[in-house]
Amino acid sequence: YRLLTSWNIIPGMEPDGTMSGKALESWVTEALMLLGKADRLEVGQSHIGQVLASGPSGSGDSWPAEAVRDLLENLQNEEIERGFRIQVANNRGVTTRSPGEGGEQEFTLAAEYREREKQFKAKWPRTAAVMRRIAESYEREGRDQESEAERFRQGLGL
Repeated sequence: YRLLTSWNIIPGMEPDGTMSGKALESWVTEALMLLGKADRLEVGQSHIGQVLASGPSGSGDSWPAEAVRDLLENLQNEEIERGFRIQVANNRGVTTRSPGEGGEQEFTLAAEYREREKQFKAKWPRTAAVMRRIAESYEREGRDQESEAERFRQGLGL
């Protein structure tokens, strides 16, 4: 558990900072096989997704890197994608805001992920769907924050 949760270097990373898609795919294929044999497939898939979400940007600073997008397209694995989304949320960390601020932070993030969705839709539709689900999650959270801010303002009589 400690190894998996402290892992921050994605398999396939080259010394020059680029990613080898072949090395990444080979590692994931072997990891899935070994996880299946050890009866740990579901939790392992989630951790693989979390590792993938910790990967670098690709060309043009487009995140995630092309090797990760290609892998998500080839795998079409809901558990890995769920782990990816979980790690995106975890990477955000703790947030703070004033009591009446609302959901602006979340709406800004949602817009960023909606832009990624548009960027990836033609060539990486599965990755675009992952980005859409992340955006939807931030939009829900933003609406919740807006509701809480409204209740706060009403409590103050504003």
